[in-house]
Amino acid sequence: LYAAKALLALGREGEAVQHYQTLTRQDPKDTRVWFELASLYRSLAVHAYKQLETIDPDSVLLEVLRAEADADDLRYQDAIKRYEQALKKQPDFPGLHFALGQTYYKMDKPAEAEPELRLGLKEDPDNPPANYMLGQILLHNGKAEEALPFLRVAVNGDPIFMKGQLELGKCYLQLGQIAEARQALSRAVDADPHSPAPHVLLVQVYTRLHDEEKRKSELSVIQTLENESRERMQGAIGKAVPKDE
Repeated sequence: LYAAKALLALGREGEAVQHYQTLTRQDPKDTRVWFELASLYRSLAVHAYKQLETIDPDSVLLEVLRAEADADDLRYQDAIKRYEQALKKQPDFPGLHFALGQTYYKMDKPAEAEPELRLGLKEDPDNPPANYMLGQILLHNGKAEEALPFLRVAVNGDPIFMKGQLELGKCYLQLGQIAEARQALSRAVDADPHSPAPHVLLVQVYTRLHDEEKRKSELSVIQTLENESRERMQGAIGKAVPKDE
């Protein structure tokens, strides 16, 4: 830790970062080290931003950074304006259409998100989040057959993403492909054992398969998960509310 601070004093930030990262690996729960590392990263980011602003205040790179900061702070409308301005400056800047599509998606504007996500996928066809978002939009619009290849790419790129497996399971259910739906939903359960959503859909699967035993088993799991969730909520409330002396 002192070596990292000495390196910082000498202006050798890269080596200091390596020291902090070594410490986080040795003790992942050392909050002091994480604080120092976060502070250093923040300082480096501010310095890099100011350097870029000094070198080229009209840079498209600066516009993109500002847009990303707006999106991170949930100022979505401002982010969209900046992304669009960046596109005017450099229409072929990589990733901007995906960023726009993702921002519209987070704003719950699927009609605006869809064309941007499609353009983003022309640049990067294997982008898991873009495939997931576009697949979900199509699925919710009743276009299961069109959504299927996008959802497949999404889960292939990120197999432990529970929502991706869940949407893929929904898609297979809508297409009547029950065996495939069961596989996808089982993987969703593996990805997040505490979520009742895959089990709810598995009830539909086993209902269609006329497997009453497994249907009842899934209903039992749902009840257990709901009880556990209720207990966690009550526990959290109990900790938040001060006890009377």
